[in-house]
Amino acid sequence: MEDYGLVSIILPAYNAERYIKDAIESILKQTYLNFELIVVNDGSKDRTLEIAKSFKDERINLIDLKENKGVSYARNVALDIAKGKWIAFAAADDLWKPERLEYLLNIISKYEYGKYFIADDMILCYETNNGKLVRYGSEIRLWFPGIYRKFGSSEVIEIGYKDFLYIAFQPILPSKVVQENKFKFPENLSLGEDLYFYAKLFKSGLKMLLTKKSYYFYRIRPGSLTDLGIEEFINKVKNFEKALESDKEFNAEDKELFKKYFDSQIEIRTRKEIDLNKNDLLIHGLKGLVIAFLKNPYLFFRFLFNNLSNPYKIVSLLRLVILAGRGGGIKRV
Repeated sequence: MEDYGLVSIILPAYNAERYIKDAIESILKQTYLNFELIVVNDGSKDRTLEIAKSFKDERINLIDLKENKGVSYARNVALDIAKGKWIAFAAADDLWKPERLEYLLNIISKYEYGKYFIADDMILCYETNNGKLVRYGSEIRLWFPGIYRKFGSSEVIEIGYKDFLYIAFQPILPSKVVQENKFKFPENLSLGEDLYFYAKLFKSGLKMLLTKKSYYFYRIRPGSLTDLGIEEFINKVKNFEKALESDKEFNAEDKELFKKYFDSQIEIRTRKEIDLNKNDLLIHGLKGLVIAFLKNPYLFFRFLFNNLSNPYKIVSLLRLVILAGRGGGIKRV
């Protein structure tokens, strides 16, 4: 097997006792062996630390934070000690196929080092109440058919700055770029901190490669799409936009792009709830949307303004809002 250099895999974990064993095992089973796994226990109150300590693999570097500092802080701690030529990010409740590292490194190694980062499509899996994982589909194929069509017969495409915002991914990137630019995750944000970080990568001139094949299992837990109430979501969006306003590296076009992205998340979150949570949680979530629009009219009018050219999108969302407000059943739109 070709050696592409050491990969530093960063895995922050907070109260992840139900999932972290499977997550770590899926990484240790990689066919590409030259990696270090930096597990950062972010002040967990459950058995996360104990489970992580049970692994005796010498490639694991376990960092124990005594207080919960947030995912950005945990990632930054790991970035400071990462030794690899490459950096990869993982989540404590997700899984990797064994071939993931080898596959992605084989592709990106064909490009000039330090000019690209790479990610694969995500396989969405929702967790049933009894803990069983059921494959739901591909992130890009389901939610972003326009981007999926760009593949055509190609296995890999280059993703532009305007497209990357709309795709969930966990990339592999050259550590050289992160270290030279001293990139860090913003610790003052609790929403969109990864988008902020990756936007910095793009602004530095780094380009993104996306593969059609999927080697990453993204776990959707019961209620996870509705755990963050819409009002709280909007407040976090406002905090994100304030951070953008104070960052001179982002221009007006960048800021408008992020605003449109977060506006679109209202519709996407609503549609995902319809598909994945056909129960009372959906009604509760959509009622929250009605309340949020009433309390935050600026958001409602901003959504309308940004979608004047797409009346179907406006009508579809309004139908959902009306149904939720009535407390009646939800129909697919």
